[in-house]
Amino acid sequence: MSKQFSIFIVEDDAFYGSMLEYHLNLNPDYEVSRFENGKSFVDNLYKRP
Repeated sequence: MSKQFSIFIVEDDAFYGSMLEYHLNLNPDYEVSRFENGKSFVDNLYKRP
């Protein structure tokens, strides 16, 4: 059983953020969360990326 990695993307450009999220999600070992600003990122740090 492989360990799943939690990856946070913080990107305010919607196109670039979506592209990064799509490509990272191609790996089944990655759990990807995308945030468009620093506040939403900081509010979710409890998820431990």
